[in-house]
Order: sequence, then C-alpha cells, then structure tokens
Amino acid sequence: MSRVKLNRLWRLESLAYTFISIQFITLVLGVVFVFFLLNSAEDKIHESHEHAVSTLSNTQQMLDTRFPLVLAYNDLSSEAQDFIHYLELRSISLDLLSENVEGFIQRLQASLDQVKILAGDSLDDEFVGAVEVLIDIAYEAEVSQNSNELLQLYRDALDPLTQVLSAIKTRRTEITRSNTELSRQLVSEAEEAQRELTTVESGYQHPRLQISILIGLLLIIPVLLFLLFIYQVYRRLSLLKNYAQETALENFRLPPFIVNDKTGQLAASLGFLGRRMRRLLHQSREQTQQAEEQANRDHLTGLPNRRNFKDKLEQLLHRLSSESDSYALFLLDLDHFKDVNDSLGHDMGDELLTKMIMRFQQDLRPDDYLARLGGDEFAVILRCKPAYIDQVAEHILEKVSQPVMLQHNQLHVSVSIGITLISPGTSYKELLKQADLALYSAKSSGRNKFQRFEIQLETAVAEKQQMVNDLHKGLPEQQFELYYQPQFDLKTRKVVGCEALLRWRHPERGFVSPAEFIPIAEQSGLILPMGEWVLNEAAARAARLQTMGIHVPIAINVSAVQLRSIDFVTAYQQALQQHGLSSESIEIEITESLLLEQKAVALASLAQLREMGARIAIDDFGTGYSSLSYLKNMPIDILKIDRSFIIEAVSNPTDAAILKAITTLSQALELEVVAEGIETESQMQLLAEMNCDTVQGFLLARPMPYTELEPLLLSQQRSDVETTSLVSVCDDTGTIV
Repeated sequence: MSRVKLNRLWRLESLAYTFISIQFITLVLGVVFVFFLLNSAEDKIHESHEHAVSTLSNTQQMLDTRFPLVLAYNDLSSEAQDFIHYLELRSISLDLLSENVEGFIQRLQASLDQVKILAGDSLDDEFVGAVEVLIDIAYEAEVSQNSNELLQLYRDALDPLTQVLSAIKTRRTEITRSNTELSRQLVSEAEEAQRELTTVESGYQHPRLQISILIGLLLIIPVLLFLLFIYQVYRRLSLLKNYAQETALENFRLPPFIVNDKTGQLAASLGFLGRRMRRLLHQSREQTQQAEEQANRDHLTGLPNRRNFKDKLEQLLHRLSSESDSYALFLLDLDHFKDVNDSLGHDMGDELLTKMIMRFQQDLRPDDYLARLGGDEFAVILRCKPAYIDQVAEHILEKVSQPVMLQHNQLHVSVSIGITLISPGTSYKELLKQADLALYSAKSSGRNKFQRFEIQLETAVAEKQQMVNDLHKGLPEQQFELYYQPQFDLKTRKVVGCEALLRWRHPERGFVSPAEFIPIAEQSGLILPMGEWVLNEAAARAARLQTMGIHVPIAINVSAVQLRSIDFVTAYQQALQQHGLSSESIEIEITESLLLEQKAVALASLAQLREMGARIAIDDFGTGYSSLSYLKNMPIDILKIDRSFIIEAVSNPTDAAILKAITTLSQALELEVVAEGIETESQMQLLAEMNCDTVQGFLLARPMPYTELEPLLLSQQRSDVETTSLVSVCDDTGTIV
C-alpha cells in the first residue's frame, strides 16, 4: 500500500476517530444538557410546589379564623333583631311577651365578646359602640314598666341597630369576598402547577430539536438510544402533567411512577398537594354548611329559628298565588312557663320545652312546618282548610294539657294559641302581628284557649294605644280629679271615713269609667305616676280637713303594680311628712287578688306600711278566690264586703248566710267590716242585725267632689258641737239649767 493511501487511511482513521470523539463528546454533552434540563424543571416544580403548600397553609389559617367570625356575626345580628322585635311588641303592651330582657342582655354581650375575640384589632370601634348602645337600651328596657318609655327606647334602638346590621352585612360581604378569593387562589395554585409543568415541557422542545439534529449526524444506535431516552422523558412529563391536572380536579389515583425516582417523588408531592387542596375545599364547604345550619336552627331544640321561619313564610307567600291550598299560621305560647323556670330551674324548663315539641311533632304532616321563635313561643304553618282550624286548635290544647313528668314532678301545662289565615298579598310582618294580637287576646281571656285573628282585635289595640296616649296627657293637663264616697257608722249614721275614687274627665269623651282606663294604666305603667298623684291629692285634702278640726281618714285604692314598686312606701312616707299627717289619716285599700299572687315585693311593702301604722283594707272581698289563710297571716285591718253579696242578701237566704259568716269571722279576727253598695233600708237593717261596723252606698251618699264633701263634714261637725253643747247645759234629769 502506498504511502499516499496509508496517509489517506490514517487521515480517514484519524478523521473517524475525531468524528467518533466529536460524536461521543456531542452525545455526552447532549445527555448532560438533557439531564440538566430535567433537573432544572424538577427544581422549578419543587419550588412551585413548596410555594403552593405555603400559600395553601396560610389560606387554611385564614379560613379557620374567618368562618367562626361569620358565625359570630350571624349570632349577633339574630340576637339584635330578636331584641328589637321583642322591644317593639313590649312597647305595645308589657304583657305581650313574657320573656325576660336579661336573657337578651346576656346573649347580646356574649355575641359581642365573641366577635371581639375573633375579629381582634380589625373590629371597628363605631360598630362596637353601636352594639353597646343596644345593650344599654336593653338595660333601660329591663327596668322600665312604661310602654311609652319602651316605645321611645325602641325608636332610639333603630339607629344603632341599623349601624350594627349594616356593619355586620359589610363585614360578612368582605369575608365572603375574601373566602371567594381564597377559593379561587386554591384553584389558581393548581393551575400554576400545571403551567410550571407546561413551561418545563416547552423548555424541552427547542433543545430537543437541536439535539436531534446533532444526534442525527452521529451513529444510528446512539441516535436511537437518545431518541428513546427523550421519549421516556417526554412520556414522563406528559404523565406528570396529566396527573397534576387530575389531582387538581379531585380525581385521585396512585401516581404512575416509582416513588423512589425523582419524577415519582414529584408526582407524590403533587398528589399530596391535590389531597390537601381537596381537603381544604371539603372543609370549606362543611364550615359553610355548618354556619348556615347554625344561623337557621335553634341550638336547644334543633327546630328552625325565627330567621328560618321568616324565610319559609316569605317563600310561601311568594308562591301562594299559584296554589289552591289554604294555609294557617298558629302562634303558640306556653302559659306560665316562667313559673317553671323560677321554681324548678332552667334545665327543667328546657326539658319541658323538649317534651312539648315532641307532642307538637307527633301530629305534624311532612309538609307542615314547626319553628321556635324564642323562649316558650312557637310557630306552626299548617296546610289546612279554614273549616277545620278550630278542630286542629282544640286538638293541640287537649294534647298539651295532658300531664308531663319531669323527673319526680308531675306538671299540668297549658298553651295559648293565636291563629291567622295566610292569604296572598299579606306580608311577613303583617301576618306575625295578626297572630300576636290573636295570641294576646287568648291570654287576656284566661289562657288555655285559642283565638282567631279578627279585625276587631286590631281596632281594640289601636284604641288601647290611643287611650295610653290620652292618659299620658291626663296628668299634665289636669284631667284627673278625686271623688269621695263617705263611709258611715251603721249605728250613729255619722261619717267616719271616706274612699277616694279617681275620675278622668276626658276633654272629648267626658267621664271615662275607671274600669276602662285603670287596667290599661296598670299595663302601661302609668298607674305609678297616677297613683302618686292620688296619694298626694288625698293627703292634701286630709290635711285641709284636719286644720278645720275634722279627723276623717281617707282610703285610697293601691294597685298591685304600685306595691311591687320599691318607691311606693317611700312616696307614702314623704306624703305624710309633707302634709303633717299621721299614718292613720291615709288608709290603703288593696284587692284580694294581690294577696293571692303572693308577690314577695308587694307583701314586703304591705308589711312596711303596717309597721308605719297604716291601716290596710281588702276591697271587694269575696269576688276572687277567697282564702281564710291570708285573713289570718296577712297585715289586714279592714274587710270590705263586695256589693254583690249585699244586693241579694235580703231576699236570698244563701247570700244572707254568707254575709253573716263573713261578718262573724271578721269580728272573731278583730277586723273592721265595711259593707259596700248599700241601696235600701232593708239592707241597712239586715247589716245592723249582723253587727256590721261601717257601710257605704248610694242610699247614704254618692261619690262627690271635694267641694261637696267639705260642707257635708262641716255640717256634721257643727251638729256634733251643738249636741255636745246641749248635753253640757243639762242636769242629770235632762232639765236645762
């Protein structure tokens, strides 16, 4: 072989070796470049994964703090609305609702404290101030017994309530918007992971093309091996991308890789991230459902609460025009439930409520609706024809009246029911007002009854409210005056006392009967200033009579509302001191129903009055559930027999026997007996035979103004003086000296 050929062969061999070396170096560089690209992609994805986990952790912490805050705001909003509704009804009548204001104060304060704890420094001072104004108004409402003051408190509470509800709505909107953004952030994290993978994949596209061109110049086998390697990388990236997408969409499955390699570890991390995201989303849905459930359910009974009831009734009213069925709203209130709480405790009261609910639910159909509005008040929406409403109500009364066993105590419970028909075109507030009026009428009629709403009830409430407004003007405009009915000694026919009777001269209606305005004054709390005026007016008249040498006691009628007020005894003492009177000058008349109530404050006031020397009389004795025990144990001096026993005593032996028994018993107990309503001489004679002490009635004297009473007493005084003078100038034989 020639030198030239050898040189050429050597050159070719050198070139081959060089080419092979270059090919090998290029292959190594390509492999290094691919591995570098893969490691870079894995590092980027791992960094993205750590960033997503950190963001999700922070998002979860924010969710954990904000959902309880939403619940706290819902509780505070519900309690504030319940209190305003309670205050609105109480402004109409003090007896309209029996729930204690103290419960509202505690729940409002507890809800506010919970909001303060959860909200922290982000809580607005103006919002806290508005809630505290509501709590202060609740404290004022707790001690107020005046419907007009309660009405003013209700008006004062509207502005802070609006601020509270507006602030709560704004905060809930902010939190809801923030929660929505957090949920979007969770989805965004999944999408960001997908974009990272897509970026890694796209980063492979361009270098892979260059490497393929370079490898194509090399040997077939290295090219095929390199292409196979690239295919495996591409396949892994594709599987990793699909796995990330499926994990984000909550389609969990095992990763398609061996966990020991880096791609498998990355897939496992993505799977963990997906499960974490899915768990957070699930917790978010559960917390939202729980918050919604707590906001619409009563925590004690599990029944729908007032908020849920309002939504249900409004939905029914919305679709009622398209339905032919008839619906009725029943408002149920347990009678004397407060007595159960006071005597047996609130735990027993809660157990009683639970048993009553079980009785209510026994006869309810699937499409009927039962809710607890608060305290012992429940609402039932029934699909029922109007002709069967009375029958359903009577069945409920009978069901509730069955004895209830609470541990070792057997209780007899009753319920009062107010009913109104649900008709298209009426509003939620109007229906609830109608049912409330019917319920109030049932309670006023003696309880354990049902009452349908009638337009007359609304008219009666309006008239009552008008009378309350007129009574407020009565004292400042001097529309009230006292009439005095003399009381006579049965033997001498002389005036030994008089009863002060309140008269109202209305500027438009003339004289209004006390039987009409006194109960309304007691319910509205106006009886307190009216009673104080009566006390001072009677004391002033008694003092004037004593300056003329006439010592005739004046009896005033005192309401149970006055005696339950701690200020009455003080006012009585101040009136005596102001006019220089002794305690015997002003007698106190009470009804026997007050003694039967056995109110501790009222009985304590009677005991203090008795210690001061005041004489206490029971008025209209025999008209209530008379009991001999309080005649013995209570501080009583005078027994006034009701005129209903006097009228028929002459002709009816039974009434005469009862009258005789009362007078005999009173004399045995050393009580003075006053017979009321004397209209005939035969009645006078019968009472004289029974040794009755004092009488009063139209036969002897009608109630008269002070301008007529004073001349009558002066005439009697002059007659006594003349008689005394005549006796003093006669000797023992009756001959004038």
